[in-house]
Formats: sequence, structure tokens, C-alpha cells
Amino acid sequence: MAGTALTHQGDVQVGTDNAYLLCASSVHGFNPANYVRALQFNPWVWPDISSDDTAYWHRSGMKPGADIPTSRRIEFTIDINQPDAASLNAKLAQLAAATKPVFVAGVEQEVSFMFGSTKYVLYGRYREVDVIDTSLVGKYSVQVRVRFTATDPIIYEATPTVVTVPVWTGTLANWHINYASHISFLSGGASTAIDIGGDAPPRWAVTINGPARNPVLVNTTTAKWLWLAYPAGYTVASTLSVVVTWHNRDIRTGTGFSAGEYHAYPSHWFEMNNMPVTNKLVVAVDNSHTGSASMPGGTPVASSLAYQVGWWVMPS
Repeated sequence: MAGTALTHQGDVQVGTDNAYLLCASSVHGFNPANYVRALQFNPWVWPDISSDDTAYWHRSGMKPGADIPTSRRIEFTIDINQPDAASLNAKLAQLAAATKPVFVAGVEQEVSFMFGSTKYVLYGRYREVDVIDTSLVGKYSVQVRVRFTATDPIIYEATPTVVTVPVWTGTLANWHINYASHISFLSGGASTAIDIGGDAPPRWAVTINGPARNPVLVNTTTAKWLWLAYPAGYTVASTLSVVVTWHNRDIRTGTGFSAGEYHAYPSHWFEMNNMPVTNKLVVAVDNSHTGSASMPGGTPVASSLAYQVGWWVMPS
């Protein structure tokens, strides 16, 4: 969970829970000799848009195309004022650790904040951290300009919601061929409705608990599915689990080891719906395999979905 240090409206946490600098709001009280503030912090700026507008022929204007949000750029100033040099150096060291440049693809950084009583987080990269005013360093005061590019432009609630996803076991012969009829059957009562708030798609991760052989995560509302069935078959043994994470297309064991990044054709990664469209989810396990592809022993255990509600604009 992001934003552990946040306690009051207006608080801003620069960095992840493992390395951060807390910029406390004035709700905490204000000591002019000892503070760290985030000035001009506005996370609700409109995201950058990539569009394919096309010009009309023989007239002025353009036909609006598909608008695709690509990123969200947050620029603000951190104002640090401390009682002594050691305290100032400690705050600057926290800021340096929280915003250390990352050069590895796929690794995200965070900035989180509190609005009302809810904690929110943006995922992306710190792209600029520059000292802009050193005139008061002798008085243990400094201002730093920060630019954060949210490579995922959706603003997420920091605290995940965890719900149960039922497991159905039975005969699902030739899933990759007969998936339409199987999904129709599963929508009848095997799946459970999960309503997710917000005005943007959520981030989600599903934990599939063993025993399960070639499990299929199905959203019967949209007839979309993700099939964990590699060429040699995929087994989640009893007492073990596998975590399927949507935003970075990652499949890992419950202990954190990669279980492979691929799934069986013709399934695909899919977004969960936010309201007003519901999600009817089920993890389907085909127990009709025999021999090396047989189900591991034990009773199937319900899976779980952890999701973070997403927002494009400020919640009312």
C-alpha cells in the first residue's frame, strides 16, 4: 500500500513507503523554524492526450478522433526549513532516496497525497529534482523544484480493496475452442458480481490459490478471460498460489518468483470494469485432465481480487 505516512488532508508523500519524504499540510500546525511543505501541488491536472483527429475535406475544422491519455505531469515545489544543518541534510537525504533516478524499464516510482479522508497515489517517474533557491541555505532553508511524470495517468486510491473470487471446478473440455459456451455456462451462477467505483479502470491483481490445473480467470460480463495454460500445462499445487497482476502483465508465485509472463492463446489480458458496468468473475478449473495433466490433490480454495479504484478527475 502506498501513502503510509499520510495522516491529514493536504499531506504529500514523495516516494514509496520504503523511501519517502513527507510534506505535511498546515493541518498539522505550522512551526516556521521546522517544516517541509509541498507548494503548488495539483495532482488533478489534465492528462496529456494522444489523438488521431483528422481534417475535414473542403471545409475548416477536424473530425475528433480517439483520445488516448498517455501521462500526467505534476510540477510542484518543496519548501524545506529546518532548525539546524544536520536536520536539513537529513531531509535532503530522504528526498534524494525517494526520487533517485530509475533507469530500468517497468520500474515505477510513486507520489501519494491525501484528499479529504482518502489516500491517492500516482505511478510513474521523477523526471526533475532541482534546487532552485540556495539563498537561505545558511539559515537551513532550501526550495526544490520537482517534476513527476505519471506514466500511468490514472489517479488511484492508495488502499486496495480485497474481495473473494469463487472457484468453479468441473469439465471444461477444449476450453480454447468451446470458450463461448463455457463462459455462457459460468455466467449462470458460478461467477460473482463485483462492483468497482471510480470513473476510470482500476488496477488489479488476482491471487489464485491451489490446487488448480490450467486455471482460467473469467469475466463473464464482458466474455473476457485469461488462461494460465502453458504448452506443458500449468499447475498451482496445494497450499501454494499464483498472483496475476494486470498493470505490468506479470504472473508470479505467491513467494514472488516469476511464473512466466505468458498465457495461453487465444486468451488475453483485460481491464476490469468500473461502475456502472459490473464484473462477474470466476476462476474456472478443469478437473477432467488425466495423467500428467491431472488436478493436484486437495480441495480448491477461493481466489481473491485486490483492486485500486481509479479516477480521471477529482472525486466529488
